[in-house]
Amino acid sequence: MNKLKVIALAAIFVVGSFGIAAAGTAQAKVEAAKAKGMPVFVDVGLTTCIPCKMMVPVLDELSKKYKGRMEVVFVHMDNERDYARKLGVTMIPTQILFDKDGKEVSRHVGYIPVEDCDKMIANTVSVTPGKTSAPEKANTKGNVGAQGKTCAPGAVCK
Repeated sequence: MNKLKVIALAAIFVVGSFGIAAAGTAQAKVEAAKAKGMPVFVDVGLTTCIPCKMMVPVLDELSKKYKGRMEVVFVHMDNERDYARKLGVTMIPTQILFDKDGKEVSRHVGYIPVEDCDKMIANTVSVTPGKTSAPEKANTKGNVGAQGKTCAPGAVCK
């Protein structure tokens, strides 16, 4: 098998491993979720970037935890460069969280562990694992962390 085929199969495995390799572009998936009034967690990256590869199990876990309550979408920078630019991505990996109204409520650049993703999601779109009710509107006035301090909108409070 030549090197190009191996790389292509690896890319399909990496993207497909967290259930987001279905037909259609990532942009279409994001827009469809927004149209349904569903929060969306977007990760923009490449399958060849080390921190982006580290995000694969994180995205896989988020996809499973929030299935039916939040869409998790991977945007491949090479395949959808114009969409990544439209999102304002200048470095990868970049994670962007949209609330149920389609408004960006949080952004992070670089690798982020699943625990911090959970905090970002809970603090901005009120979607928790296992909770089946509709998400509440995002708090745009700032978030209150566990220790009672107020954090900037979209920040991960600790």
